[in-house]
Amino acid sequence: MRLYLFTVPQHLATPALEASLSEEFGGYTRLESVGAWQDTTGAHCIESNAVYLVAVPGLGTAHLLREFVLTTLRFGKEKAAFLAEIGTAEVISLRG
Repeated sequence: MRLYLFTVPQHLATPALEASLSEEFGGYTRLESVGAWQDTTGAHCIESNAVYLVAVPGLGTAHLLREFVLTTLRFGKEKAAFLAEIGTAEVISLRG
């Protein structure tokens, strides 16, 4: 599996978003974070975010996650998206 990370502003980290992630990708891990950037006027902006880790079966389905992230952020009227492939993941069953 390939592991991806993406961020959304805290106000977009809704139960509906998380239900969709579970339904479409089988689950997620959410972490709280703070991001900062400089806007086009030079102002320093700080925003509370939710960071999601999502594992997808392979490169063939990675585009689905990308579209999911873009659709979510467009709905929230965001100007940019942060999505990173961060490596491989494995789910290890602990059942005998």
